[in-house]
Amino acid sequence: MRGCLVEEEMVVGLERKLAGLACEVRFGERLAPYTTFQVGGLADAFALPKDEAELVELIARCRAEGLRMTILGGGANTLIRDGGIRGVVICLVNGFREIGLVADDALLVEAGAGVKIPQLVRFAADRGLDGVECLAGVPGTVGGALAMNAGTAERFVGESVESIRWARLSGGMVETLPASRLTFIYREARFPEPGVVTAVRFRLRRGDAEALRVYLKENAALRRERQPWGVPCAGSIFRNPPGERAGRLIEAAGLKGRRVGGAEVSRVHANFLVNRGGATAADVLELIGEVQARVREAHGLNLELELKIVGEDVS
Repeated sequence: MRGCLVEEEMVVGLERKLAGLACEVRFGERLAPYTTFQVGGLADAFALPKDEAELVELIARCRAEGLRMTILGGGANTLIRDGGIRGVVICLVNGFREIGLVADDALLVEAGAGVKIPQLVRFAADRGLDGVECLAGVPGTVGGALAMNAGTAERFVGESVESIRWARLSGGMVETLPASRLTFIYREARFPEPGVVTAVRFRLRRGDAEALRVYLKENAALRRERQPWGVPCAGSIFRNPPGERAGRLIEAAGLKGRRVGGAEVSRVHANFLVNRGGATAADVLELIGEVQARVREAHGLNLELELKIVGEDVS
């Protein structure tokens, strides 16, 4: 009973601190539906700004009230712990979805952070623009792809970024940041300080529209054949060690199909964990630990996570 009272008081306090904002705010929102893994606890407060003005106002209020802010993109490559996320989760899925060519420049494409990656890839291919097809088959949104420097083993989206629009969590207006101010490394983009990306400009190259469409069609077929399809998953779980493939190492350790609760090492590609139904973050984390231990024992290599883990354990 005491725990329920404390929780109710916390919600009332948050509602008071966030009252009057232009953007939609939900309290005690389940986060699992906002991730491709379909796993995760509750957000204390879940804010859904539709445009930059609402985002700037939200950040300013959170700073004034001393509220922790966590950014959630399209929910790919993300595991939210079962205890959820304290403070305010900022999610851009209700807006930031415009995409188009920048005026007077046929090679410069700007996409909102909430644009789905397949939409960006198709937009470029239909116009014969080369440079983002490395994202073919990647789940999530443009903002998430930037943060993860997503792509293939050979090419990354950061190679085509010209600039971004972003709002610093330290406050202030949305500003333009050239790509030279970002540091792109394997599966990560590093910013001068924490912030929220609202849009990305890509400098692309002239290509052959038909050849790009054929590539995308063939790529989609290969991914359906070689990666789990139609089942919740978070994308690749581990980074590839130098000169190796994480999936091969896991398969060689005899772990394909290994299951903990509702979480399973994919039988299609061993570097994917899938949610077979009712998986909890605790199931996933236990399975990750087992995979790392078995690969270390079998191959003498430590697998590093590509998956981002956020939130709190159940208390």
